[in-house]
Amino acid sequence: MRRLVLILILVAVIVGLVGFQRGWFRLTTTRSTGGGNVDINLNVDSDKVKSDAKEMSPLSK
Repeated sequence: MRRLVLILILVAVIVGLVGFQRGWFRLTTTRSTGGGNVDINLNVDSDKVKSDAKEMSPLSK
């Protein structure tokens, strides 16, 4: 069971790294004035993910 959890975490990290490198995800931060709060936003470009998946598909060739 522990091995399965480690494999799932490893897959999630790899997908995250590849996704940031390919432009699927974008992380932005904004700081509010006066309150000291920082907003962190994660944007997912689902159209880019779909087009890249279609390009990598063996059936697309």
